[in-house]
Amino acid sequence: MFLEQTVARHVALGLSDLGHDVQIVANPEMFGKGQMILRLENGVLVAGSEPRADGMAIVL
Repeated sequence: MFLEQTVARHVALGLSDLGHDVQIVANPEMFGKGQMILRLENGVLVAGSEPRADGMAIVL
């Protein structure tokens, strides 16, 4: 399992304790970016974008 350097140490250690082969990777370009839009049952839209992505969630 590859993790970014920004993952908290306790998280990496916890995953290792669960038996995962944890490797910290210095190259952030190895990982993807996350953006999403979720429509709730009542029609409300919930959106988010991580800081590395080029998008943002705003109300129009």
